[in-house]
Amino acid sequence: MEEEKKIEKPVEKPEEEEKKKIEKQVEKPEKEEKKIEKPEEKEEVKVIKLDYKDTKSEIKVKDNESFDVEVKGNISTGYVWYLLNEEELIEAGITPLNLNEYKTGDYVSPKLKGLLGASGTFIFKFKVDKVTEALPSIKLIYRRSWIPIKESDSRIEISLKPE
Repeated sequence: MEEEKKIEKPVEKPEEEEKKKIEKQVEKPEKEEKKIEKPEEKEEVKVIKLDYKDTKSEIKVKDNESFDVEVKGNISTGYVWYLLNEEELIEAGITPLNLNEYKTGDYVSPKLKGLLGASGTFIFKFKVDKVTEALPSIKLIYRRSWIPIKESDSRIEISLKPE
């Protein structure tokens, strides 16, 4: 019979084992790149605020600029502000950003509670790609959708001018 050879491992003292465990835990990890998150720079948006009684206004714009048109209105009466010339604006490089299928913008009702039927604000958002000398006007009409357009419907024309 062959004798089995026993391989003896060197026995470490408990103090040394503990020391190695601690060293492993304390080992400095490789330098991690810290990603500093910068707060997103919010593009400042020009806002023009109008009332349904206004008929004309003007806003100065520049290349790649966004702007909002806010118009007072009361959707509970059935009246809504509509954009009349979307195609003309798009052809000129002015993009309506928030039109729905009916050519209206967003409606924001008043934050005051208990004011059922109170007027709110219609918001139309636009972006100008490239300013040219011949910019079209933005044309809005305040009307009820089920009644044919009348001359007496409130209208606003907002002229766009190069800044």
